[in-house]
Amino acid sequence: RSSFQSAIEQLERALAQLDKGDPVIAWHLGDAYRSVSRFQDALRSYEQALALEPKATDAEKIRAQIELLRLQMGQARGRESGAAR
Repeated sequence: RSSFQSAIEQLERALAQLDKGDPVIAWHLGDAYRSVSRFQDALRSYEQALALEPKATDAEKIRAQIELLRLQMGQARGRESGAAR
């Protein structure tokens, strides 16, 4: 987990230093967030990556990640509501 936190910090710094951002960095930041269960942050990063107009093949992969993440988020919500009963 600490290696993911280090990656998150480095990717956040890299993205902040670029005037226009970078779709690949935003995409990988989303992956790192997802790895530590920061799902909302991951979704924002993936959406930012798409807004930065990545190559078509990358955009397709990012959209697939968004779909998987939304499924994962839905399953997590289901477990939370089931535990609350």
